[in-house]
This record gives sequence, C-alpha cells and structure tokens, in this order.
Amino acid sequence: MRRGRFEELRASNEELSGVNSDLMNLLNNVQIAIVIIGSDMRIRRFTPMAEKILNLMQGDVGRPISHINPNINCPDLEKLVAEVVDTFNPVDLEVRDRLGTWFTLRVRPYKNAEKRIDGAVLILFDIDAVKKQQVQLGQSSGVTDILLTIDKPTVVLDSELRVKNANQTFCELFGVSRKELQGHSIYDLNKGEWNSPALHNMIDEILPKEGHFEGFAHDTELPGRGHIRMVVTARRVEGGTEDQRWCVLSVSPIKDGASEEDAS
Repeated sequence: MRRGRFEELRASNEELSGVNSDLMNLLNNVQIAIVIIGSDMRIRRFTPMAEKILNLMQGDVGRPISHINPNINCPDLEKLVAEVVDTFNPVDLEVRDRLGTWFTLRVRPYKNAEKRIDGAVLILFDIDAVKKQQVQLGQSSGVTDILLTIDKPTVVLDSELRVKNANQTFCELFGVSRKELQGHSIYDLNKGEWNSPALHNMIDEILPKEGHFEGFAHDTELPGRGHIRMVVTARRVEGGTEDQRWCVLSVSPIKDGASEEDAS
C-alpha cells in the first residue's frame, strides 16, 4: 500500500517537473515579451524578450513590480495590474518605450491549477510598424483631401520626386490619368518637358533650402495647345519620417496677353 502511494507520488512529481520544464522552455523561446506577476504584485517569471522592454534582470524575480523602472511609458503599471487581479477584467492599451516604439500592452488575469485568479500576465506586442503606417496613411489622406480642394492644376510628389497623386485639373491639363502619372518622376512628365536645368535647380536646390518657391516661369508643350508658358509654385510638406515628406506643386498656365502676376 505504501509502495503504491510512493509510486503515485513519484509519478506526480515527475509530471510536475515535466510541466515546469515545458513552461520554462516555452518562456525562454517564445519571441514575445511576457511577464507573470503574482497576486502579491511580485514578479514570478518573464521571457527574454521582456528583459529589454521592461528593463528586467533575473534578480528581479520575486521583487514587487513597483520596484522596477520599465522602459515603457506606463506610470500606473502596478495599479493597472492590481485592478485586473481585483476585477478579473482584462486591459488593452497602447504604450511607447523610451525610443518611441509603439507596443500593445495586454494585462490578463492569471489562473492557477485550481482555476483561481492568482495574479496577472503582462504581454507586449510590437505594433510600431503598424502605427507608423497608420500615421503615414492618415497624413497622406490629409494631403490628398487638400489636393482635391485646390482649383489650380496640382500634383503631390514623394521624397524622391515621384508622383503620389494629382488632382483632376492637373490630369486634364496634361492629358493624362492619375494612374499614368503615379510613380513617375516629375522630370519624366509630359514627355520630359519638365526636365529642364532651371526647374531642376528650383526643385532640387531651392525647395529643400527654402521650403517653397513661387512664381517660377516654365515653358512647355501641352497636348492640343502647343507651346505655353506657366507659373510653377511648390511647397514642401514635412512629416515625421522620410516616407512622410512630400512636395505639393501647382501650375498656372499664362493666357495669351496675360502677365505672370495675372496667373498667380
């Protein structure tokens, strides 16, 4: 009888050891920042990915979560964890680290083997690329919205001076569609009519230094209209990254007998 109980105990210990080993292997190899915190607000375990983001070291196991100085901007982290443990309600919020990288912070109640709440689990997902794309799309949409309200023929160029968008007036003036324009260099437009040394100087040299230029006269050939002179105005629009920097360029054809001041 005693031998049977001994065997059961040994089998149970081996099973527990195996489960603990599986847990440690999982935590050490998963490429996600995870921290397990007890109901006493002390750190139990964490993944290697959590070390850098939350400024942790192995000696922090057993320390209160309030004693660490995490690299993320979440001053009420301990209070947040305590509320999840008390209310059983999970929490999701977006936070940034000291370098400005965006993360989704998820705090979930932690259940033990008896299905009782025994702390919380912190999980951090890197969403920086998604956030930057959202910002870029939002800013790009804003530029496009403004573009559509401008009466003058107007085109938006990216940081490499490729066409991102153009309003209908611009397309009609040069006899092309938006699809034909998008992705092409400004200097390739209208069969290379924009590829002049003077315009190169204004766009490549003056625009980056001054941020804008106005009243630049440029001669070109237009479909069905022949030779025409137009006044070119450009303004640089700055975003947070290289992908969020544009040039908004508009043109005003000069009518026969009109002066450049009349066109502007």
